[in-house]
Amino acid sequence: MTTADHRSPAEPLSRPLAVAPVSGFPAAVLVGVLAEHLPRVAEQVAAGRIHPDYLTQLREAYAALCEVAAQWRVWRRACAEAEATAAADDSAAALSTAAAEGLREIDTDAAAVVLKVTPNRVRQLCRAGQLPARKVGRTWMVPVGELRQMEVQRSGSV
Repeated sequence: MTTADHRSPAEPLSRPLAVAPVSGFPAAVLVGVLAEHLPRVAEQVAAGRIHPDYLTQLREAYAALCEVAAQWRVWRRACAEAEATAAADDSAAALSTAAAEGLREIDTDAAAVVLKVTPNRVRQLCRAGQLPARKVGRTWMVPVGELRQMEVQRSGSV
């Protein structure tokens, strides 16, 4: 038996309390759900079908979730900016490494880093003739000079 079973009839029932930590994307989703449903709950309160305290509790939860969702959005933007900076650094590093090693051509994996696309996309560009390259066995070799030129063209069009 639990202590709740030994309550005297005069003791009021306490409201069950569950804490569910919500953060990140789920918080943003819940904000949207609550924003959509709060007006309907308010209508139910006005019609006398729901106790006003429930609406107050929902509004408090909504405000807390809005704050958490806003923090997540700021964090996500910072992550996206960091990823973009890292990708630009990777591109410059790949070309610098190729130049330092005296390479005139690089494979599709290295070219993909420079162009910020997948290796498969580099192969597609090579096959279509949109990216000058030569095939050595099963590997496409892309001239470093062409990559620099293509990178400049892409950065100019963005």
